[in-house]
Amino acid sequence: MIRALLRELRKGAPFALVVAAGFTVLVFLQPWWAGNWNALTTALRFSVLYVGPLMAAAGTWAANREHRRGTAELLTTTTRPGWQPFLASWLALTLISVLGMVIAIAVAAFFVIPTAAPTSGRWLLTMLANVPIFGAMVAFGALLGRSVRWPLITAATPLLTFTLIVYIEVPSWSSAIGVALGPNDIANSSMFTAFSSALQAVLFSAIAVALLIAAVARRRWLALLPAGLVIAVSAHFSGLSHDQHVAIDSAGAQPVCTTSTPKVCVPEYQQPALAEVAALTQPMLRKLDGIPGAPTELRTGSGSPADEGLNTYQHPITLTGRLADPDRERELMASYLVLPRQMTCPGQDFFDAYGIAAAWLLDDRPDGPPGREWMAAYYAAYRDCDPEAIGELATTIR
Repeated sequence: MIRALLRELRKGAPFALVVAAGFTVLVFLQPWWAGNWNALTTALRFSVLYVGPLMAAAGTWAANREHRRGTAELLTTTTRPGWQPFLASWLALTLISVLGMVIAIAVAAFFVIPTAAPTSGRWLLTMLANVPIFGAMVAFGALLGRSVRWPLITAATPLLTFTLIVYIEVPSWSSAIGVALGPNDIANSSMFTAFSSALQAVLFSAIAVALLIAAVARRRWLALLPAGLVIAVSAHFSGLSHDQHVAIDSAGAQPVCTTSTPKVCVPEYQQPALAEVAALTQPMLRKLDGIPGAPTELRTGSGSPADEGLNTYQHPITLTGRLADPDRERELMASYLVLPRQMTCPGQDFFDAYGIAAAWLLDDRPDGPPGREWMAAYYAAYRDCDPEAIGELATTIR
């Protein structure tokens, strides 16, 4: 068994570069993870949706090897158990896939470590939970390769795997897989809880075992045992609230503020962007200085309960930690200053007045700026959601 495993590791070693390249390309297409281990972990997990089918294809290719060579029947006459080479091949490809992910993490680490935000370390548990996910992907492909004697099954496996993943992510009964493989709604200030990562590890381990038993066991009904565990874990998974799966990482959610005034504050995981955000925002705060009701500082939240009422926003950054689109950031910060809390007042007049106030703050109305008195009246009307007052203000400027 050990010799077979070592032989399979040598044969499949180049596949680690394929996995590494897949993960690296995909995470570098979404560089908002720079400086944030939580965000990198989320990006890698989401990338499994596309790299996982390649792992399945590798499993199909390895399991179908004897059929291609025409030696499948000959191997059944040997004294060695038929499951040993199959299991060795599966384990080798799983370990090689993990190595590929580690290589991708090592490359990405160059863009995380210099400005890394503090974390609670839960991202490590989520990374470890990737191992049984990879094992399940390879096992699915291996089952296809052993069961289907179609010459093009290896080429078809990636499409079949991708289609299956997308299909089972939708129904509520399979939400466990959807949450695990589609964490695109996790903010950079959040991460899977330790309990959720453990459930994911158990779920995909059971899936892998069920697939392996179905592929090699003479008594295939034994696969019903781990399949039952899959159903039980999925049912329990689906009954949990989102907060039990994903939680704010308090270590990176603490506010970090500028030492200069007017004060600009962002969550600590956004600290690399603070200097640029402040440079765009402080001139607008100085323009508002002295206007009754206008904000004297700007704070953006992380989504934690302590930040209730604050605007929560992820400043898109490049791999070097710079703002990806400073012009858009300036417009957004202006909108936060004219709508300083997460509250909007209904009606077209409010929308028009908001646009006028933001344009004045951005110096986009050189022909007829509303002026400081108008802005003071705007903040008063906005605070009370007074439709009559805001209507008069909007009418005087239109």
